[in-house]
Amino acid sequence: MNWIIDQQREYACDDVALQGSNSSRKDCGEGFLGVVLQANGLPTFVAASVGMINTKTLIRRRLMRILDKHRKLKAQLSYTAMSLLMVLTVIVIPYGGRLAIAQTMEWTEILIDESMRPPARLEHQMCYDSARDVMVMHGGKGEYSVKLHDTWEFDGEEWKLVSMDGPARYKHRMVYDAARGVCVLFGGYGTSLTDPHADTWEWDGQHWKQAAPNTEELGGFPGMAYDPSRQKVIRHGGGLDKEGGGEIIKKYNSTFEWDGSAWNKIAEGPAGPAIMVYDTNKNRLILFHYERIESPPRINNVLWEFNGTEWEKIDFDDSVEAYYTPAYAFDESRGLTVTFGGVRNRNWGFSEYYVSDQTYEWDGWDVFLIYTAHRPLARSGVEIAYDSKQNRMILFGGGQGTSIYYNDTWAYSAEQSGISKSVWQLY
Repeated sequence: MNWIIDQQREYACDDVALQGSNSSRKDCGEGFLGVVLQANGLPTFVAASVGMINTKTLIRRRLMRILDKHRKLKAQLSYTAMSLLMVLTVIVIPYGGRLAIAQTMEWTEILIDESMRPPARLEHQMCYDSARDVMVMHGGKGEYSVKLHDTWEFDGEEWKLVSMDGPARYKHRMVYDAARGVCVLFGGYGTSLTDPHADTWEWDGQHWKQAAPNTEELGGFPGMAYDPSRQKVIRHGGGLDKEGGGEIIKKYNSTFEWDGSAWNKIAEGPAGPAIMVYDTNKNRLILFHYERIESPPRINNVLWEFNGTEWEKIDFDDSVEAYYTPAYAFDESRGLTVTFGGVRNRNWGFSEYYVSDQTYEWDGWDVFLIYTAHRPLARSGVEIAYDSKQNRMILFGGGQGTSIYYNDTWAYSAEQSGISKSVWQLY
């Protein structure tokens, strides 16, 4: 609905420009293209700053509407249209107001005594065990670059250390296999970037068990998610980092599914480190794949969708610059992907080191920057996962560079509005 409103607003602005300028359609079309080219030539293309909708497809549509000589222009709404609009406004506003209030999102720190918190870390992994209603966290890189092998569980209020027997890993992946009731961990690095792994482990809530030996695809940060339609954990891509960080010296492009004892190859797609989520609205796996652009320096997210047999590239708003090692998770209650944090540094071609404290949401079409009254401090190597029982994201840890590490816990959820979820979902 918001996308349709944005589109109609842009069309209305074009019609006002055509009428008010007393210029030909050709002149107005050239003026429109001039604004697009000027904005695209800036160091950062911010479409909203020049009053333009941020999709390339709509820019093409707007240009064709401006040039269409057979389309009649009207100076104002007809009396019939104005009457219908007023009637709809009277009906819709009360329900729209409830929806807007109920879905206001906010970051809230979950205050936990320092003595009860897990040690600070980054490049760890978390997944939500829906059978036991606990958030499971494992590994990461701690202060003084210590590689961690501890496993913690969060019940919504407190963290509890449950195991010290898991593999020491960072830059690995871990997701919950709902069909088999275990957390599946794959790959990552052990003592350093010269110690890559591609083995598979499982956590059943009590014990860690190595489930499969190393495969050929050593390294970190493959995309990995649980696909409920297949009832399998799916893994794609990943790569080997150069010692010192920043440069990927080997990239993988294969897609595998986990049957509990082995990884079976099912497809091929884009190569390199990635993040994967399962979109419950589309019933598709979505892959967020990094693309480095050297001039001017930037990082783009290239989105891919898995149709069950092959990967298809998604056409979406790419005007928002991406960051390296942000946190991603899919919010099942609202049907969108949430991302927080990340870093840009010299290893990726940037002149300055910059860590983000921004929250973005992707609804399947457009990316939105979310403004909140409170939020975690800027960080990268941070992890979030979706708690399906309480319908909220849980964030833990992350850091800045090699000297600042965090061990705070945050929740990202709708503010309390006094209106039950069932009511605003109905409207």
